[in-house]
Amino acid sequence: MNVKKKGQVTIFVIVAIFIVVAGVGIYLFSFHSSNSTVPKEFSSVNTEFMNCLEQYTKSGISILESQGGYIDKPAFSPGSIYMPFSSQLDFAGVEIPYWSYVSGAGIPKTQVPTIEDMQTALENYLDNQIKNCYMDDLKSQGYSISFDVPQTKVSISDKYVDVSMKMDLHVSKGNVSATISNHDLRFNSFLGNLYNDALDIYNQEKKTSFLENYSFDVLTLYAPFTGVDLSCSPETWNAQTVYENVARSLEDNIMSLTNQKAGNISNYFILDLAKDAKLNFVYSQNWPTYFEVNPAQNKMMIAKPIGNQKGLGILGFCYVPYHFIYTLRNPVLIQLSKGKETFQFPSVMRIENNKIKKYPSINLTLPKQEPFCDNANTNFSVDVFNMKGEKVDANISYSCFGSSCNLGSTTEGHLNGIFPQCVNGILGVNAKGYDPSNTVYSIVNNGTISVYLNKEYNESIQLNFENKTYNGEGLVTFTSMDGTSQSIVLPMQRTIFLAAGTYSVQVYLYSNSSITLPATNQTSCATIPRGGLLGSFGLTQKVCKTNKIPSQIATNAIIGGGVANVTFDSNSLINSNTVLIKGDAIHIPKNATDLQKNFLIAEMNKLEVSLVEN
Repeated sequence: MNVKKKGQVTIFVIVAIFIVVAGVGIYLFSFHSSNSTVPKEFSSVNTEFMNCLEQYTKSGISILESQGGYIDKPAFSPGSIYMPFSSQLDFAGVEIPYWSYVSGAGIPKTQVPTIEDMQTALENYLDNQIKNCYMDDLKSQGYSISFDVPQTKVSISDKYVDVSMKMDLHVSKGNVSATISNHDLRFNSFLGNLYNDALDIYNQEKKTSFLENYSFDVLTLYAPFTGVDLSCSPETWNAQTVYENVARSLEDNIMSLTNQKAGNISNYFILDLAKDAKLNFVYSQNWPTYFEVNPAQNKMMIAKPIGNQKGLGILGFCYVPYHFIYTLRNPVLIQLSKGKETFQFPSVMRIENNKIKKYPSINLTLPKQEPFCDNANTNFSVDVFNMKGEKVDANISYSCFGSSCNLGSTTEGHLNGIFPQCVNGILGVNAKGYDPSNTVYSIVNNGTISVYLNKEYNESIQLNFENKTYNGEGLVTFTSMDGTSQSIVLPMQRTIFLAAGTYSVQVYLYSNSSITLPATNQTSCATIPRGGLLGSFGLTQKVCKTNKIPSQIATNAIIGGGVANVTFDSNSLINSNTVLIKGDAIHIPKNATDLQKNFLIAEMNKLEVSLVEN
């Protein structure tokens, strides 16, 4: 709670993480392949490779759809007490980049990927992931298999994702050898169609602010806005209670929005958008939300009566007028589904001082700034070592107020260069095989600094639940003390690079589900001023509204998981090749209540994390 202008403004910032179990994935894609002529002796190798390419393509498309069109997310930007959104929304354990949001410094931001961006992202993903197609079973049968450097082209259309990988796959067994060069796949996928619909919805929201309009309706209906009460004593409202009522009602109303008429749902909630896909909107009152009301004092909204003051007795009655000014900023996740695919992206809704606030165009015109990197004028040296004191060659950068300069690489661990000046700039040191270092350091005079890097070690991740190895789907995240996170998606990924240090470990286990979340009716009532003259005398009427939330099917459900804090030292990492994570029983949910219980289990259960020596 912050109070500004001597008690005239009360600010509430409610920040939490809400995880709703929802299915976002891609399965049962049909495909065909066309390759250069494959000798009969090596058909099994070609089949195995194409299966591997298929699985990684599915995984890449699934990531694109679940992360708003991104595989490698834009640089993270933190929020602030006034703009508590950061640049990503945490939903079901997935950090989804906002397509539009407000930075911690209060600057409107947009980060909408293009179809070309998605194609390039999938190309890079496949180029990087295909090297993990080990085909160990075939190698154990005597096949010799090696890859050259892949060059992948991806084309995303409304109904297909076409993959063309050019890469020499060298195969031999005994005296027979062959090279397979072209690897082409076509998937039946609605990725392009869903993205285009998502872009249309984004542009429509930007043009008409339809989500802000719904939010404004909620605000005027469920919060004291403007009115008059017949009373000779002050009217008071608890600002926290008002916020909770607004947030709860906002959650009900936003989640009632749809583009498909079903049952007795009111036309008020039906949108004429994306007619070929199922449209869903998600908001939780536990998500990062900014709420401010003015005037307020010490958590209380107070309206004083008029008529009982000296000299006003002629009125014969007292009345209490009130008018409150609100600022509300909240995220909304927009989901479009077709078949078994769901594309989703979040955006931040804004009502500023009782007015709907629109975002500027994507191409922002920013004030011209003096280039930071062009003002290098300070002799400065950087020496880089590992923890054994050995010299390490690394790339050096220096950042200040959002501008970053690449200053070159060390030679035998040393770089002597001309640096720009900055107070509390970020000195970045990156070396292959080492944990990157980002040190806050002021450069205002000539000088030198020594930086020591922790070596990274490649470790396999092994899960053990119910005293047996778990090989199903899951998400494992290691978060270091400086907030840097690494995640792997099981079963496609099995290894992670770790340096010595302390980590927070979070595990979610998933399984296919067909649980039906039943439709519900939620009735909310509010007392509002009557219209016309009666309203001016404080007469009110009770208005009730019933919202029907349609039934939904959870196609992917949490079945277990847990958390742990663990510290690794360098010697242990050197002598190990596997991180073993042990957990309790797996719980297969049967209904919506079980889903919520499983979420709590994954958030609270303690895991055992240890290194397995070589």
